[in-house]
Amino acid sequence: MIQDGYPNRGINQLHKTALERAAARYQVVADGTRRDDKAPLLNVSEARSLEDRSGIDYVRPLLGYGRRAIDALVAALLEVTCGECISFDYEVELRKVMERSYGYEAVKAVFPRKHIQSRVTGRKNVVF
Repeated sequence: MIQDGYPNRGINQLHKTALERAAARYQVVADGTRRDDKAPLLNVSEARSLEDRSGIDYVRPLLGYGRRAIDALVAALLEVTCGECISFDYEVELRKVMERSYGYEAVKAVFPRKHIQSRVTGRKNVVF
């Protein structure tokens, strides 16, 4: 990531490793990657390879949805907290590891200055 100057390739590598480890424990592995995501995201060949090599089902239920559609569904159904680096995701951990190894200046050089993330905190009581 330091060599690239941005985190995408590092986040993708970490995502692949996490999926491999989950595939060793579970028959079905799912993630929340969306259609417009750049990282983390496996391409179709990588997804098929993961399934073939591990014998699991890899499920990406949000893959067909763009950001606006997901935002509309979330607004209607879920309670969400938004803020900078509040999630327990790859980016938060990668920032910490990078800061320990290379210092805060490296983190500032690689990661976006302001990155708003969301965390689902509950479900709305919706009647259909």
